[in-house]
Amino acid sequence: MSEIACTLAGSGVGVALCEPFTATEYSARGIVARSFEPRVDFEFAAPYPAHRSVSPVAREFIDDFRTHVSDFLRRRPWR
Repeated sequence: MSEIACTLAGSGVGVALCEPFTATEYSARGIVARSFEPRVDFEFAAPYPAHRSVSPVAREFIDDFRTHVSDFLRRRPWR
């Protein structure tokens, strides 16, 4: 939904409230991202079937994604 909201904002329809990952991605498309107060925290989840363990490839993806998100949030490119 964030992509749709950013596309509409970029088309001049209005403004959008979305998470910083999408907002930053759309900055190259003419969207200006500003921080929002009060701060809104959100979480990611990695769902998988309860009767199976996470595969090595999935574990690697989760670990790499965690690193990428941590680095992104540390840089805070939307501010």
